[in-house]
Amino acid sequence: MQREDLSQIWQGFLGHVEQGGNVDRDTIEIFSKSQISGFDDKEGVVEILPPDRIGMNCLTNNVGNSLAEISDYFTKFYGVKKVEVANPKGESTEDVLIPPEKNVRKEVLLGHLNSKYSFKSFVVGESNQLAFTAASTAAKQPGRHNPLFIRGSSGLGKTHLMNAVGNEFEKNNPNLKICCMPSEDFTNIVIEHIGGKRMSILKKKLRNECDLLMIDDIQFLEGKEKVLEEFFHTFNTLHEKGKQIIVTSDEEPGNLRFEPRLKTRFMWGLTVDIRHPDIETRAAILKKKAEARKIEIPPGVIEIISEKVKGNVRELEGVLAKLIIMAEIDGRPIDIRTAHQIIDERSINQNGKAEKDISAIGRNMSVELIIESVKDVFNLEKEQLVSLSRERGVVFPRQLAMSLIRKHLGTPYPSIGVFFKRDHSTVIHAVNKIEENIKQGDELTVKAIEEIEDRLGI
Repeated sequence: MQREDLSQIWQGFLGHVEQGGNVDRDTIEIFSKSQISGFDDKEGVVEILPPDRIGMNCLTNNVGNSLAEISDYFTKFYGVKKVEVANPKGESTEDVLIPPEKNVRKEVLLGHLNSKYSFKSFVVGESNQLAFTAASTAAKQPGRHNPLFIRGSSGLGKTHLMNAVGNEFEKNNPNLKICCMPSEDFTNIVIEHIGGKRMSILKKKLRNECDLLMIDDIQFLEGKEKVLEEFFHTFNTLHEKGKQIIVTSDEEPGNLRFEPRLKTRFMWGLTVDIRHPDIETRAAILKKKAEARKIEIPPGVIEIISEKVKGNVRELEGVLAKLIIMAEIDGRPIDIRTAHQIIDERSINQNGKAEKDISAIGRNMSVELIIESVKDVFNLEKEQLVSLSRERGVVFPRQLAMSLIRKHLGTPYPSIGVFFKRDHSTVIHAVNKIEENIKQGDELTVKAIEEIEDRLGI
């Protein structure tokens, strides 16, 4: 690939991470200074060049979920089989400075569990006590609180608790079946099985074989009518059988843009909140993370990080990881002065991105939402928009979708092309075509854009 293409692909990844990635700000900073140094389409290998040795060790050791985030993205959108980390400036990669966290995916009936998440490793405080107790009960006494709805902002431990339930449930009930997945995977599974015998096979697994159903970030099913319909009937069947259902969300059940019949069912059981941890819980989390890495952190350093970093758990982990890496690589002591330096740098980075972070579009918009709105306006299926059809009734909406994704998300042309199974030149043509229609005052184009943007709340 040309260097320009690699740069656009990496920009697409950065946009994905900033809009909803599973990493902290320090990791995003390393991503922003990294680049793709090689991409072998045939072998399915992408090589990432970090900016320095600190970045190299972060990626090599998957600190802050960094390498996993890259791998998940490039596997999903580019079919990559392997991610390699290049060696910046001839640095040695033989010494692994921080042992990578074990992040073992255990396959279950549908989806997977992450075996590193357990109740033992979850730090309990006033902000999450009720959620922890409810989750523990669900694992030991399935069906007592049914459904269990865990609400909390990103990075506070919802996914940890959900997987902890699954791991404990599996240990206590080795012969029972578990379905555990994020809402995006549930959506993909349903779409893949729609039509014919494949759907009946999926329904059998979900409704007849599943003993524990867990869906992470249920809010992302908003607007997906067919997927919600399948979830609704699966919910009813499992609930009638007394099978435990657990969902997580960043919204209260009543605030979800779902049909009332589904929101009501969420309220049948128990809703628990996970709030941002208080200073005591933040300190306990840092101590636990340091113990897991077998690193001794002075009490004063724990205290200053706990006091200054008031965000989610991932942000705490990011500061701690950077502190350890700087100590290992640069020989700096793990002391209050170094901690202050890292926290101050982090504050500058946050302030520099403040305008982008508080943007309503940046936080709530996504490629998926735009595609959903376009297909609804033109009464099409998503499969038609991403198909190879050249019918006027499909080509025009597809061009509109590409243009709006480019306009509102700033997504690079190659990344847009991935969603629609086209190369970047086709996307550029589509964007230019829509812009030309607007300049010429084409009524159909203008009205369609107005209706789509109205649905998106722009």
